[in-house]
Amino acid sequence: MGAARVGSGLVISVALLVAFAQVVAAIAEAIETRIDQQGCWAPDPGTVAAYTRRGLGVQECPAPTGYRLFLVSSDARSWVDVQLAESGTTWSGEHSVVYDSPIGNFPNVAGDTVEWRLQSGRAKALIFKVVAQDRAEPSRPLSALYVVALGSERIWSVGRVATIGEARRLADSGESGR
Repeated sequence: MGAARVGSGLVISVALLVAFAQVVAAIAEAIETRIDQQGCWAPDPGTVAAYTRRGLGVQECPAPTGYRLFLVSSDARSWVDVQLAESGTTWSGEHSVVYDSPIGNFPNVAGDTVEWRLQSGRAKALIFKVVAQDRAEPSRPLSALYVVALGSERIWSVGRVATIGEARRLADSGESGR
């Protein structure tokens, strides 16, 4: 009877360890990369030319393996573009940040870093902050966090939220990384 208890206790312990390992593996990891002048650089001449033809400035910034991150600017606005390095498929934040539903006048990417949400070491979402001028009260700044999902073949906007906690929950939900 003592051997049966030890055996069943061992089985339960192993089952709990496996369950714990699965929970830990499911928890998203995160890394931050710089998007400021110290962290970014001029991209290759072909990329610069493509943006320059559209009257835009561009800097390339660090990104996880498999992706390229660009900080793009016009005269009074800025946004990020994310590219799948292998296929060249690019998601541009221009429409989300500037046209579709801007948070205010003159929206610009803010902060020195962006946050990449990872799962099992693979980037699954990007979080970046945008600030703008309130339309009704121009002296009042507004801000929002945009969440972009990173799939293996496509990139898409998941939404925008007010807090980093909300952004992380959205990035880590089933809506991103499919």
